[in-house]
Amino acid sequence: MKNLILTAYILLCAVMASGQVRPVVVNGVSWYDNNGEPVNAHGACIVEDGGKYWLFGEYKSDTTNVFQGFSCYSSVDLASWTFENIVLPQQDSGMLGPESVGERVKVMKCPLTGEYIMLMHTDNLQYRNPVIGIATCNTINGDYKLQGPILFNGEPIKRWDMGTFQDNDGTGYLLVHHGPVYKLSDDYRYVVEKTAHVEGMGESPAMFRQDGVYFLLTSNLTSWERNDNYYFTAANIKGPWVKRGLFCPEGSLTYNSQSTFVLPIKKGEKTVHVYMGDRWSYPAQKSAGTYVWNPVETRDSTMCIPEYYQAWDANTCQKVELKGKRIGDKYYIRKEYTEISEQKNSTEKPQIIIQQAPQAGQQAVEPAKDTQQQEEPPEPPETPQDGSGKKEGGKDAD
Repeated sequence: MKNLILTAYILLCAVMASGQVRPVVVNGVSWYDNNGEPVNAHGACIVEDGGKYWLFGEYKSDTTNVFQGFSCYSSVDLASWTFENIVLPQQDSGMLGPESVGERVKVMKCPLTGEYIMLMHTDNLQYRNPVIGIATCNTINGDYKLQGPILFNGEPIKRWDMGTFQDNDGTGYLLVHHGPVYKLSDDYRYVVEKTAHVEGMGESPAMFRQDGVYFLLTSNLTSWERNDNYYFTAANIKGPWVKRGLFCPEGSLTYNSQSTFVLPIKKGEKTVHVYMGDRWSYPAQKSAGTYVWNPVETRDSTMCIPEYYQAWDANTCQKVELKGKRIGDKYYIRKEYTEISEQKNSTEKPQIIIQQAPQAGQQAVEPAKDTQQQEEPPEPPETPQDGSGKKEGGKDAD
């Protein structure tokens, strides 16, 4: 079986345009870095700096929810990723020590100081001691130093799910589950005011601004399970904030993902915003957790992702059709779960479908089982109550 998979991977064809490989982002499948390892950066953000995209995220394990570290990858095209560093590893003790949780890492470059500021949710294994932490570094991919909790009026912010937003004028904001929007100091090292409270916000907040309108994305509280995420808008970050509803088709469960960040990409005079979401796969987050990144459409005070792009060209932000090829009669490389279900009861022999080459730094699809023997996926495990998974009293409780 392993040899068959390897052979299929070797035969995978890169997507070509004008004789050159296009940077194609392929959703919902494993991505691999320059070392051939899974891109392991969940609950992520991206910083554009020095002509590169820098991806920061949670470095996950397949066996435990204990904090392993925050990872950093770089790319020039959003499709091929180079592993840079575990920029903040597990600490010997304290808020990110051996018995801790670290999530939702976000990094911003402070325009005043040039320093890179990292914010994150820290907690104990029972999700009973949430604190927003801060770490700093003089280089984007260097070793960040954990400074402790970020303070507001001299006190830690004892909350969990969080995000960040950097406005056009360079002002930094901390977004916190269930409503608070905090303004950061000029050096981004502490909080100076509570700017707004967005009534009705859930968790996993992400914000962007388009044509003078602020958009705030958030999800419902369903632990590791997916749900229909929704959004708010405001003409001023201080509010009033208006709940607008879903931004993906109802029942799509946000294309089986949860929001984490929105990346602005400059395309000439136009800015395209890209939704970044996680497909969590607890407990096998490292090997099976994947990503959904999709360009967003906006008009006035509305936004939507009307169509799920299995693949899209990072140069044009346009959908790419991946075409397959029959080369066998027992196995195939799946395009998406719907294709498996369509073939499951078919009288025709299953086929191998060739997609994108898993070269070093490229994204690749994973092989499926013999569809004649394909079983329904197992029910997800019950959420542990011992801190090994989400969340008895933290994320799922107000």
